[in-house]
Amino acid sequence: MPDWKQVYRDVDRMDAKAFASIFAEDGTMTFGNMPPLVGRGAVEKGTADFFKAIKGLRHEFVKTWEQGDTAVLEFRATYHRHDGKTVTIPAVTIFRLQGNRVKDGRVFYDPTPIFA
Repeated sequence: MPDWKQVYRDVDRMDAKAFASIFAEDGTMTFGNMPPLVGRGAVEKGTADFFKAIKGLRHEFVKTWEQGDTAVLEFRATYHRHDGKTVTIPAVTIFRLQGNRVKDGRVFYDPTPIFA
């Protein structure tokens, strides 16, 4: 399993390339109810595009579960908006691995407050 705390340190640095590097070449990532990003390149581009919409972010882990090829990460994500406001929302990410790479990732959260 990847070191999830390091993965989210990369995310909190808004490093889309580092985040995408944990994915299999044909891996998928789905954020909320958005269409899946398919392939490592699409994960990197989609993540980088999201990062442009915010000023910064920070994840605080609540609990993690790992079993077999699956990791479930519960956290509170604090987003710093371009207008200077900060919003914290709960989220859960499920990662399914294939070998040592993410084959499928899914973030369950309501991003509405980030853009309200």
